[in-house]
Amino acid sequence: MIRNKRGTAEIVGTSLFLVILLFFFTNVILWYDISARQAESVMLDKINSPISIAIFDQDPLTFRVRSIGIKDVQIVRVRWIEAANDNHGCVDIERLIPIPVFIQSGWYIDIKLVKLGEGFNFYPENRTLTIEYSPPKGDVTFKVFTNLGNSAVYRYSFR
Repeated sequence: MIRNKRGTAEIVGTSLFLVILLFFFTNVILWYDISARQAESVMLDKINSPISIAIFDQDPLTFRVRSIGIKDVQIVRVRWIEAANDNHGCVDIERLIPIPVFIQSGWYIDIKLVKLGEGFNFYPENRTLTIEYSPPKGDVTFKVFTNLGNSAVYRYSFR
């Protein structure tokens, strides 16, 4: 075999080709494993961070949003849809407030609807988020979104 240089070159070339293929497929498998683990981690975070919403006070209308999972959640958006005139609106909390609105696991924040002109603000010391909203008469659906895509919905009838 040593005297047959062509045969030796074919064996060495084939072995190097197989080693290169091994490295390539190993990297593909490792990349897939890492991306699958990250996707599973995001999905587990989403599953472990549900929220609930309920009426806390009538005057002014205040919703209590509670984190009922084992992970802390960040409230990023409040949306409403008015059934009478199919009007809708949204408050993008991430853009309006410089500090993130987090709810620790098992805790809550109150979302208080105030009249127009009273201001939009977040008070972390008493866990209250105030939103300016002038409701019409009829049903309004409120939806609260988290940064992981979870949401809670409450339908309220204004008289």
